[in-house]
Amino acid sequence: MPERFALVDPLGLLGVERSGGITLRDLGGALGAQGLAACVWQLPPGRELPDHRHHAQEVLYALLSGGPQEILLEGEVLLVRDGEWLRLAGETARRIQNRSDREAVWLAIEVPRDDGPRGAAATGPAPARGPGAG
Repeated sequence: MPERFALVDPLGLLGVERSGGITLRDLGGALGAQGLAACVWQLPPGRELPDHRHHAQEVLYALLSGGPQEILLEGEVLLVRDGEWLRLAGETARRIQNRSDREAVWLAIEVPRDDGPRGAAATGPAPARGPGAG
């Protein structure tokens, strides 16, 4: 039986550095979450997550700091400000991109939890788009 509650400081968690200096902190794992995944992403200026989709998960994103920031959704740019939340259906192609001169800190919550590797690269790339795309 899971614990009744858990409390952690997300920035106190050990981060896993991905390519380009992007850091992932597994908040859901540290809290012992069973039915969802929650990660804190830290994106340095000029960095971005790869184009991808989440096939089985609905995802909530919150920009904690560093805004405004951009998310490329199905080829269109959406501007997100600090404190704003965004819900995306699983099949929505996305890319979080930091075009600012500040570090961006995002919270991502996936439901239901995917027991595969954490992070955008694990969810699969978005299909090719444009002329000649499959």
